[in-house]
Amino acid sequence: FRGWNIPRSLREVAFTSLGERRKRLQRRSPVPARTDRLVRLQRGAPAWPDRLALLGDDEPEELSLIGNLRLLDRPLTGLFCSSRLPGDLLVRSFDVGRALALAGVPIISGFQSPIEREILGLLLSGCSSVVLCPARGLESLQPRAQWRRALVSGRMLLLSPFPATVRRPTLQLSDRRNRIAAALAERILLIHATPGGRLSRMM
Repeated sequence: FRGWNIPRSLREVAFTSLGERRKRLQRRSPVPARTDRLVRLQRGAPAWPDRLALLGDDEPEELSLIGNLRLLDRPLTGLFCSSRLPGDLLVRSFDVGRALALAGVPIISGFQSPIEREILGLLLSGCSSVVLCPARGLESLQPRAQWRRALVSGRMLLLSPFPATVRRPTLQLSDRRNRIAAALAERILLIHATPGGRLSRMM
């Protein structure tokens, strides 16, 4: 992660102009702002995220969603980090997480690797909004207590392109999930990608 000059850049990405936000909302048909029930969104629907077209033939046909759907209208920053993180980056990664939480930057990620999960806890303890993309279906997912509080307060959206039959993540599902999260993000924050690893090849 080059530079590690976090605070100023994060303040810049934490906000978007009111005019731009209105334009995005005008392109969408009314959908529930918040829901504690699973919502299925079909490809081609007016509320379908335009950025998924970046995936080309890999664009999903359907998304399952639980939580605040309006978070997809925010300028999301994609957070990615390999499972294996060099020791010298560990402390600085926590500094990044705390800076993100303090600045209220809206984040999208699978939050699957150990450091991603740690940063998720920091984000939910702060004031950030989070789009969490599990590499599995949502139907049988049991949100943790911290997630439930974030869902109730409108600070979290669970998003998955996978059907109910997918109950466990695999490497292939995680790759697909990461591509979708990256497509939905306006910016990418790559903390570390192991050289030659799956995340490095995707980026």
